[in-house]
Formats: sequence, structure tokens, C-alpha cells
Amino acid sequence: MKLKYISWIPAVIVMVIIFLFSARPAANSNDSSKTIAAQVLRLYEDITNNEIDTNTRESIIDKLNHIIRKSAHFLEFALLAWCSGLHLAVLKLGTGNLFAYATLFSAAYALTDEIHQYFVPGRSCQLTDVLLDSCGAATGALVFIIMMHIAKRLKAKGKTNPLL
Repeated sequence: MKLKYISWIPAVIVMVIIFLFSARPAANSNDSSKTIAAQVLRLYEDITNNEIDTNTRESIIDKLNHIIRKSAHFLEFALLAWCSGLHLAVLKLGTGNLFAYATLFSAAYALTDEIHQYFVPGRSCQLTDVLLDSCGAATGALVFIIMMHIAKRLKAKGKTNPLL
């Protein structure tokens, strides 16, 4: 099978994962991120040997939960743009076009994702999330381009393994 046909597979996998996360009702999604927030706080307590009282703990978990949820938005769309960039690089698009297409494609998917969430119990469609997702997409596309340039420089220097 030609590489140009299978190079879309990573982006499609990320899109399916995003869709599945967005299909979860708000209560389930919130419980998952709160569990992560509680684990992060527990790790902090273990490292610092400082136990936080119950009232303060809940407040901190709520704040961490918000950060985790927004970070997940940013990172999943950064990954989508990175994977889209992979496919576009296989198609030999120039750097500027690659950045624009990967970012715009991922931002468009972010918009459809928010519309999808509108129909999920307890979830909503928020323009701020589309903007955050789009910033993540631009970052992911930029990281891909930087990695491409590093790989090209290493190849030009005769290093076949970029990790060396």
C-alpha cells in the first residue's frame, strides 16, 4: 500500500479518540479528570511530605481539574495537527502550506467536536474551547515543522539516526 494512503491513519486514530472522549456525558468526563487531579495532588503531597487538609484539598482539586481539562483540549488537538502534518509531509507540501492546512483541518475538527458535544448530556458547545483547540493545533503543526527541519539538518550532516 502506498505511504500517502496509510499516512492518514494516525490522524484518523486521534480523531476517533477525540470523538469518544467528547461522547462521554459531562459527569463521567469530569469524574475522570477529577481522579487525575486527585492523583496529581497526592503525588505532590508524597513528594513534599506535606498533607493538605480536606477543605483546601477539594478547592485545589477543583482548580487542578479545570487545568487538566483545558490542557487535554489543547494537547489532543496539538496531536491531531502533528499527525495531520505527518500526512501532509508525505504529500510533500511546503512548510507554510503544511502549517496552514494542518492547523485549519484540526481547527475545523475542533468546531465539529464542540457541535458534537452540544448533543451530549451535560456538555456544551463553547467557542473558547474551539479557540483553545485551535491554539493547540497551531502548536502541534509548528512542533511538527520544527521536528522536520531538525531531521533534515541531521540528514544533511550524514546522521541517518536522528537520535545519535
